[in-house]
Amino acid sequence: ALSQELVAQARTTLASENPDIRILDNAIDTQIIEQQSEFSAGKEAEEFTVSGKVKIRALSYDDGDVRSIIFERIRRLLPEEKKLSEETATLEAGLASVNLSEGVGILRAHFEGTVVYQISRDELLEKVRGKSAEEIREIFLSKPEIESLDVEFFPFWVKTAPSIAGKIRLDVK
Repeated sequence: ALSQELVAQARTTLASENPDIRILDNAIDTQIIEQQSEFSAGKEAEEFTVSGKVKIRALSYDDGDVRSIIFERIRRLLPEEKKLSEETATLEAGLASVNLSEGVGILRAHFEGTVVYQISRDELLEKVRGKSAEEIREIFLSKPEIESLDVEFFPFWVKTAPSIAGKIRLDVK
């Protein structure tokens, strides 16, 4: 019981000093080095004080470092027009195997996130200059990241997009 209290206290201290550090239950070993009581064993007392020293050996990892490594690897795999959304990303990690005597372990991680397409407005505006509504639909809807499209010309008698890109308005929703 005393060693469990000391381990809990050590974890709380470590967590407050390093909020991203994770120590899992299967990666911790405790050893009572010294235990002292003001009374010897077998004597009765209403109250007594026990103190002790516990050696704690644990394998930990930094949640922020794991996240950074995963993000970097995913970014390298994604094409230029795709981006990983950091706001929606979730990470669950844990140690699959632990060898405390050697200070090594295998970290398994499950990561979920959302990939969003980056649409180049300038590139698209350049492609639609002077095109009809049907040609604009073909250009836009050939991209898998575009779900739907409305093409409107103003005034109503205009049948093609302006040849000057600055006169074209593109609204992304």
